[in-house]
Amino acid sequence: MLQAIVKKGKVIAEDIPAPVVSRGAVLIKVVNSCISAGTEIAGVKSSEKSLIRKALDQPEKIKKGLNMVLQDGLRNTYEKIKGTIEAGSITGYSISGVVIGIGEGVVGFEVGDPVAAAGAGLANHAEYVDVPQNLVMKMPPGMDFKSASTVTLGGIALHGVRRCDLKLGEFCVVFGAGILGLLAVQMLKLSGLRVIVVDLDERRLKIAEDSGAELIINPQKEKVVDTVSNYTGGHGADAVLFTAATSSSEPISQSFQLCKKKGKVVLVGVAGLQINREDMYAKELDFMVSTSYGPGRYDPNYEQKGLDYPYAYVRWTENRNMTEYLRLVNANLIQVEQLVENIFPITKVEEAFQLLSSENKPLMVLLDYGLPAKELTGYLHHPRKVVVSRKPVNSELIRVALVGTGSFAVGMHLPNLAKLKDKYILHAVMNRTGHRAKAIAT
Repeated sequence: MLQAIVKKGKVIAEDIPAPVVSRGAVLIKVVNSCISAGTEIAGVKSSEKSLIRKALDQPEKIKKGLNMVLQDGLRNTYEKIKGTIEAGSITGYSISGVVIGIGEGVVGFEVGDPVAAAGAGLANHAEYVDVPQNLVMKMPPGMDFKSASTVTLGGIALHGVRRCDLKLGEFCVVFGAGILGLLAVQMLKLSGLRVIVVDLDERRLKIAEDSGAELIINPQKEKVVDTVSNYTGGHGADAVLFTAATSSSEPISQSFQLCKKKGKVVLVGVAGLQINREDMYAKELDFMVSTSYGPGRYDPNYEQKGLDYPYAYVRWTENRNMTEYLRLVNANLIQVEQLVENIFPITKVEEAFQLLSSENKPLMVLLDYGLPAKELTGYLHHPRKVVVSRKPVNSELIRVALVGTGSFAVGMHLPNLAKLKDKYILHAVMNRTGHRAKAIAT
């Protein structure tokens, strides 16, 4: 199957072994996936950096590297890290498709169900994905796959709106009119709130206005704090939903200044966090972080083991947030189609990411993998292996298969096999993730 792999500043469609269905998961034939212009483009840019630059940017990993040197030796540590970087990394976390396999213990799904799925490292840009059941949502009847593939971004925006916890008629400033901001504008408006949007891009501000924002502000043309204060009768906004992405701390400082007394700032995006106490203290403001798609995120018991939270006590889990988002889009209460500006086949994934890295980047870009055939059983027999080399092998050599590509196997067993290359040859590699298996084999 084809899967998007990030390597040295580029994203390529690479042929890797397709997954099998896992216990507690469903196997999905992907129809569309949605590229996250912020998170994923940042990951691509990071992959361009040298090993030394990456170490300097993440000093907490230097200690881990030194421990590896003490344990495995300098050469083995270098080869292991170098191999990981050269293998590249998978990307993507928002897809739609059709269920073609159901794992042991899964209930509520059937082969042929149209679904949307989320999760970094799981719902990737690939022709087939294996995703745990709590990160898979059934699509409403008649919903199109393109809109459903935006499910993860919708879940992030919806959880941020819930964290604001505002009431009918209150003011909310959305700071940043990217995809998350524009989805949040519609959700806030739908909740009866009065929305103000701040952004530097006039085109995005116009879309925000068309989506229901009462007031749009370009900081290059107006004084943001004065304008918001005047519009709210001198009180300030009840909350600021921060959806922008910046390394500067100034926008967060400005967000605090936009709030009324006892208001709140909810961080959904990325910002520098050099916080000035005086911005918060006099008004007794709250600063909150919105974690991804909602309760359950990063909890292995919820995401990997499929243990749900009680409905009565955790009303909006990440799954229930994303299910509600799908309902709102399907009911035309949230408009997504006008935000999707380009669709590329998976074979042209490199062009898609280049476009998102350009100066005039589109708002939202989808990848397309083709609609499923009517006969779904055929997908269960698709190739699950990739031949890396067809060179003739000395029949006297002992052929070894490696099952599992953990750090000990890669750091110890494989180097030892390499030293004994006159006796052994690595014949096959098997791993839960096909990308890792192919990278190690190569």
